[in-house]
Amino acid sequence: MKKIRIGHLSTFYHTAILLMAQGNADARLGAEIEWKLMGTGPAIMKAFQQNGLDLAYIGLPPAIIGMSKGINVICVAGGHMEGTVLAGGAQAARFPEISDLGVILRQFRGRAIGVPGTGSIHDVILRDCIEQHGLQEQLKVINYPWADLVTEAMVRHEVAAAVGTLVAEQPELWDRG
Repeated sequence: MKKIRIGHLSTFYHTAILLMAQGNADARLGAEIEWKLMGTGPAIMKAFQQNGLDLAYIGLPPAIIGMSKGINVICVAGGHMEGTVLAGGAQAARFPEISDLGVILRQFRGRAIGVPGTGSIHDVILRDCIEQHGLQEQLKVINYPWADLVTEAMVRHEVAAAVGTLVAEQPELWDRG
């Protein structure tokens, strides 16, 4: 039986998790599946570069950056449905009370913001926002190899804010303080 090596991220709602939980994807595909948990999209692209994966679910920025560096992959679909969220501590000014992203970002001047790996969709969005508001010299961005580590860094006060995924299907989470 042919083996397919599939890379996936740890986010609980990704399709790979559902396929693994059902337990019948091997039989349905007529191939043995070797699931490989990866920390970020850029890590998945590195695995493709090293011929360690056959298939994966990742965000568009890591795929685009990897392809621009000569990694031979083909995207069969793409999108960013979940949403990217910037979370600060309980005292942080936030949306919708403050609707100006520049004001929200400036409250973290001189401090660090944690985000998943360099080239992840969240990293690309954060760095674009920082650049749009001219804050490159005033904010430090720390990239973590696993999204889970961003949360830990925030809890340990290693970063003043964290950037990550917000599930779009749960907009009620946006209004929590």
